[in-house]
Amino acid sequence: MKVLVFCTLPIYRDYKLSGLITFLRKYVPFHRNYINVKRGSAFFAPKTQMNTYNLNKLFMMIQKADVHNCYVEFTNHGGELGLIIYFQKEENLA
Repeated sequence: MKVLVFCTLPIYRDYKLSGLITFLRKYVPFHRNYINVKRGSAFFAPKTQMNTYNLNKLFMMIQKADVHNCYVEFTNHGGELGLIIYFQKEENLA
């Protein structure tokens, strides 16, 4: 039996607008709802928190877990650059 796993993770965040976003969060009611509609989502769609990760550590963990097959897709979620990683591990029959 083979196990296929995938994970989505951001690797870079564009901080040019971070001051504006902080201001909007603090002082403008329903700012998230306006952004949702502007991006084509539902008005009350929840905010998805995206945290950046160290890819060296992640791939080291995958390699130490004896994973040999890996496929990576690059993503861009409104300036949040990221990866979708699919990896496959053979089941040990010992």
